[in-house]
Amino acid sequence: MTKRSNGARAFLLLSSVALILAGIFFIRYGFDKKDNYYHSEGYSSLDVNAYVGGDAYNFIINGTYFAGYCALGGALLICGTITGAIGLSPEDNSIETTNEILKIAFAKELAEVEAEAARVKAEEEARSARSKAYWEQHPEEYAKLTENQNIAQQLLRTPPKDLTSEQQESVRTTLKAIKEELNRDRAEGATADSKNDSLQKMLEELEVITRIADSNKRQRRRRVRNVVIIPCVLAALVLAATITFPHLKEKQQAAQQAQQAEDTYNEIVSLMDQGKWDEATNKMLQLDEDDRKGVQKFFKDDGYINDIDDIDIIRAAINNLFDMGFNIKEACTILGIDNNPEEGIHILREIGYSAYQARIILGID
Repeated sequence: MTKRSNGARAFLLLSSVALILAGIFFIRYGFDKKDNYYHSEGYSSLDVNAYVGGDAYNFIINGTYFAGYCALGGALLICGTITGAIGLSPEDNSIETTNEILKIAFAKELAEVEAEAARVKAEEEARSARSKAYWEQHPEEYAKLTENQNIAQQLLRTPPKDLTSEQQESVRTTLKAIKEELNRDRAEGATADSKNDSLQKMLEELEVITRIADSNKRQRRRRVRNVVIIPCVLAALVLAATITFPHLKEKQQAAQQAQQAEDTYNEIVSLMDQGKWDEATNKMLQLDEDDRKGVQKFFKDDGYINDIDDIDIIRAAINNLFDMGFNIKEACTILGIDNNPEEGIHILREIGYSAYQARIILGID
């Protein structure tokens, strides 16, 4: 044991005095809360330790303050007393000194404990060496056990739905037995003929459980495929068909309309070439709006007027339509003149209309 320095003793004594004074202050303050009470009905500035309107509530609050301050002050007095006692002691009773005393007092017992620990360690090392030597002589048996150990560990990590609780418990028991067999102490000169019948039965049962778990896993995946994947694929196919078929149908209808418009155009042009203007006109007027637009597109792209360079023939065709009761705008529509505004203005000006009149007839702003 060593002597405590004067500086340390002075610090402890000053701390003790401060703690004791603080404890006395808090205890005194607690008694002040309990003993000094006055509640004025008219002037709140005259209240002493009063917080609310009722006296009973104020007594409860002050009682709580009293208990808290007294408990705090008492704890500080105890701490100050202990600190003062340590500061007045001339010796340093530290933890290290206490440990040294304990070591001296229990030296014999400690020596026995250390000797027992060394003996246990030596036996463990010897047992481990014998086990290692045995497995080095029997690598196939060791490989089989470690393989089954890995299988058992994987089975315990499978979803609970793949194995029953009894099967999981059986796997845990088998895994424990495998670990015990791998770490079992081997006698000197042990041979590979020393079999563990109980473990062999467990390994056979583990093989059965593995097949059951694999079968359950395949069934679970099949259910997921049937319940989730296949419906999703079917839904995607239905959606694709829903999106694609209307477009195909629209394209087919458009192709049919275009073919029908081309046939109608060829028929009308044939009638015009034969001079059968009344029949051609009636054929044109019998068409609905969509079919007429289709026929007029052929007049524009490869139409009757585009193939005629003689303006007199065009004038004669228009006059012929006039004789049948059509006006100039209807004639331009039948002949396809209004399909090409620039060409239509040129044709109308050639047959005697002004540019302004031509724009009005063709509906050009």
